[in-house]
Order: sequence, then structure tokens, then C-alpha cells
Amino acid sequence: MRQRAQAQLAVNETDLLAIRHLIQGEARHTPVSPKDLSAYLGISTAATAKLLARLSRTGHIRREAHAVDGRVQLIYATPSARSEVRRALGAVHGRMFAAAEELDPAERRAVIRFLVNVADAMSVVERFPASVPASNPELANDAAPDRGAEAARRHGTA
Repeated sequence: MRQRAQAQLAVNETDLLAIRHLIQGEARHTPVSPKDLSAYLGISTAATAKLLARLSRTGHIRREAHAVDGRVQLIYATPSARSEVRRALGAVHGRMFAAAEELDPAERRAVIRFLVNVADAMSVVERFPASVPASNPELANDAAPDRGAEAARRHGTA
């Protein structure tokens, strides 16, 4: 889904995440600054500056000075960027909602419970030895203790 949207908007994954974050910020009436965007995307201010220059050049964003503190810049998705994202993702979202509507209330509760459990499981932050760079997930996974084996030993199923 994300790759299709990237192709339709002619942007990379980080650009698409940035545009979607700007659209969500506007929907929540929460202005987004370059600093906010850097923090959200987990990229440096230099990388954010390049990203914003690229998105500005392609007409996906507009910049405005903060009304109170003119030194602060606020970033907004342009109307054309919003409609491109809506067009790229709208059909897929519609099919997803249609699939959800086909479920009866008990099935919906089961799916919600499953998704909440998966999200919880994915949000657990593993602790890795200091010698393993977090930027290399393959090494981090090799260095991480085998939690499944530990649990099996504890429960006598290993």
C-alpha cells in the first residue's frame, strides 16, 4: 500500500511518512515545525532540511513563519499533496473498511484483541549489549537472548 502511494506521489518512504505526518498534524490542529518532523521521523536536522527542500520543490509542502515567533517555521502539506495521498490511499482504505464491516461484532472483538496484542508485542524494546550497534538489526537480533528458549526452559517444555 505504502509503495503504491510512494510511486503515485513520486516520493521515497521518508517523504511519504513526512507528508502523512503533516496531514495528521493539520487534522489535529497541531502545527508541525522542522524540529517536530525531525523527531517524528528520527532523522537529523540536516536530513530534514534536505527532505523539506525536496518536498517544497515538488510542491508537496508549504512553509509559513510562526504567527507569534517568526523565527520558527511551520510546515503544511499542500492541497495537491493531500489530494494525491487521498487518491493513492483512499481506494485501499475503502476496501479495508469494507472487509471490516463484513465481520460480526464477536469477530471484530477477536480481531481487535489480536491486533492490540500484536502491537503490544511489537512495542517491547529489547535491550542489547552496548557493543551491538542499534543501526544493525541483524547483529542486534543475533546478540539478543533467545526469549522463546528461555520461556520454554522456565516452563519445562524445552
